[in-house]
Amino acid sequence: MFSGETAVELTTPLTGEAFHARVEEALSGLGRARVDRRGGLTIAPNPSFGSFLTEVQFDGTVRQLAGGGYDVAVRHTCKPTAACWVIAAVLLVTTLGGAGIILVPLIEKKQVANRVRQALTRLEDVADDRSA
Repeated sequence: MFSGETAVELTTPLTGEAFHARVEEALSGLGRARVDRRGGLTIAPNPSFGSFLTEVQFDGTVRQLAGGGYDVAVRHTCKPTAACWVIAAVLLVTTLGGAGIILVPLIEKKQVANRVRQALTRLEDVADDRSA
């Protein structure tokens, strides 16, 4: 329902699976990250994301660029849970305030976007470090 994308272009001496391993490591703060052979990025969110009212989903891509670098993009989506919809319906019927509760995922989306940016910054920091 509320989504965004953060991307970064990197130049690194790492190639293929070695770079994919760095991506998975750097994004581990978001959850269990996996890069497939085609560059598809899946992330099973850590339990710290989302709440009783919000479900968080991640996915993305890792593309090798013609110049030898990589483009890493992470998409995130925050949407109301079934509980959020039920509470909103009850509040809407009883107090007209139910519509406001649907905005909880929008508020959490900003926090999720900040954590994605932090993870991609970590990736920039480790992409060129061959010893990590």
